[in-house]
Amino acid sequence: MKHAMLPTSNYHRTAPPWGMWLLVALLVLLAPFMGLLSATGSTILMIIPVVMLLAVVLVFHPWLFTWLVIFSGLVVMGVVRLYTPQFQSIRWLIPLLSVGTVIAVLIVQAFKPSPAERERLPSLFWWAMAFLCAALVSTLINWSGFITAIAGIKNYFQVWGLIAVFALIHNRGDFNRGLTILLLGIALLQVPFVLHQYFSLVPMRMGLVKVVPEDVIAGTFGAELYGGGNNALLAGYLFIAIGILLSLWRQQILSAWLVFPGVLLLAFPVFINEAKISFFYAWVMFLVLYWEDIIRRPLRFILGNVVLFLFLFAFLVFYAQIAAASGKANSLGQYLDFLKVQIFDKGYGTYELNRWTALVFWFQEHFPLDIRHAFTGHGLGQTQEGAFLLDVSNTVAARRYHGMGIGVTGLSALLWDVGLIGVALVSMLFISAYRLAGRLIRASSERPQAVALFKGLQVGVAILVLSIAHKSHFVFDLAFQSLVVLIVGYLIYSARHLPDLHGKRNAAPANG
Repeated sequence: MKHAMLPTSNYHRTAPPWGMWLLVALLVLLAPFMGLLSATGSTILMIIPVVMLLAVVLVFHPWLFTWLVIFSGLVVMGVVRLYTPQFQSIRWLIPLLSVGTVIAVLIVQAFKPSPAERERLPSLFWWAMAFLCAALVSTLINWSGFITAIAGIKNYFQVWGLIAVFALIHNRGDFNRGLTILLLGIALLQVPFVLHQYFSLVPMRMGLVKVVPEDVIAGTFGAELYGGGNNALLAGYLFIAIGILLSLWRQQILSAWLVFPGVLLLAFPVFINEAKISFFYAWVMFLVLYWEDIIRRPLRFILGNVVLFLFLFAFLVFYAQIAAASGKANSLGQYLDFLKVQIFDKGYGTYELNRWTALVFWFQEHFPLDIRHAFTGHGLGQTQEGAFLLDVSNTVAARRYHGMGIGVTGLSALLWDVGLIGVALVSMLFISAYRLAGRLIRASSERPQAVALFKGLQVGVAILVLSIAHKSHFVFDLAFQSLVVLIVGYLIYSARHLPDLHGKRNAAPANG
């Protein structure tokens, strides 16, 4: 068996040197060409050779581009959106790179020797593909124009091509340690951005009508200087990172003297950005991490709940103080009443509907008079009424429900766009991801580093599910989708290449 694996292993060590020489030659040839084009002053003409060079590099290094796209989605594009919005058009490169990376992987695989034993893809991959197919079918049977369809597909699946990369690429080694460092590094990177946004940008937004000043505190996940921001996604990501830190502590990889200051540091942005969903993110993180302790160590579970309660109470008091300073509420009781009105009795932002009434309204509009669309939806992009669609008048939201906000959350948008069938497939996608993370934890029981990472990813799956009912990021936001693809894709990759999982797979079908 060892000899059978040698060709693949040797191939990775001696990956074609002529490829690197070709890249060097292209750089030398393109340098004077780009100099000439720069003299024209045309940005489009200057981009052409850059795209050509990226295409060549992509063919030889698709794995590098996979991580480049993910990092761009989680960090670069959000920074550009807030600090240099005039360059936001470069976000269109991300879907192109995502598709190009899949093509590059297929090309590279065609010229590499096949592994001696092909790994079966976990069901998580097939649930993702099932949702993609269902969304496309819904768009076709409810056709409302080419531009609307393309915009809807682009918004939903900007980086979904990377899931196929994780599912198809040959074994590139164990990335557990590297991914842990990457996730925690991005979390720590949020702190300086949050400090700048709190002290420099929030004061600029004070007094603006219908603008919450603290919404701009979104770290690298994107915001508008005088509009909304991904502050809830920042909170969700930080609780995923906190979950990883606590898992590293539970696995005795990091000491308490390092972990608990780190937890406080990562929790600091959540205190000041006023994302109320943080209460639920914290609780979900705790339940996922300590669920097994309910039976095995009930006293530890109870004590952990007490600590969490005190932590959340501190959040609540802090937010109530901010509300008192802004005149929204004069006491904790008034602040709780204010939250109730915001959640259940008032429209979200400038929309007529809120998170709860949007679901009630969808039900009223489809049962019992429009059962077909209740199950199949109206097609991708039909809940959008923003200016990014060139022919926005073709969407259901613009034609019939303008200004109501029928897609105010990911859940309500999915119900309108892909119906109950699409929602069921998305639910199975996340259930499968959660279960697969659990199987990987059990299969990696002798590797504490891997256990800590997969437990953190399991926390991430639970938080992402909760986010779908809170914000509409699932259907259009690049940062949110990059996080989804990273977690789902890496679980698929790990399931394909973890030896312990292969051994069990020969004896029984794979779950998850």
